[in-house]
Amino acid sequence: MKLKLPPINYSFFTYFIAAILGVLLFLYLDADSRYRYILLSLAFVFILSTSCFHALSFRSYRTVLWPFILNMLLILAFIIANGGTGNAPFFGSNNTSLSLFFITLGFNSHWYILIENQPLSDFSFLLINALLSFIIPSIGYAIGHLYTTKIRQSNSKYSNS
Repeated sequence: MKLKLPPINYSFFTYFIAAILGVLLFLYLDADSRYRYILLSLAFVFILSTSCFHALSFRSYRTVLWPFILNMLLILAFIIANGGTGNAPFFGSNNTSLSLFFITLGFNSHWYILIENQPLSDFSFLLINALLSFIIPSIGYAIGHLYTTKIRQSNSKYSNS
């Protein structure tokens, strides 16, 4: 009897692994910036390749969008808890919005080096990270989908001859 495992969403799994590595590197305060650039490069390549793999294995497009959907839910919860799109107070009674900010920051910690020096509000910071979680997997899926359609076209051209 063969054990059948459920299919894994590799895109979400890779995003989660990159987030864990980003949090560990973020918490390691003496980390050199070159390690952050290495993490950014690896996260970019891994997320692109796993999204491409989803297209090559003929999975639907929405399977690569789970990190984006989770980011949007976290940002919506941040807006509700914060009472708007302003900055979350670090000292005060609004611990929920601050916690949601840090959870979303941790989930997108591998993109942190791209926008760490920009003068952004908390909401803008989270929104840019959420958009990156949409754009980069979409580019990877588009590359895989284009490659898959080229394979289908070349196979149909030879099979009709």
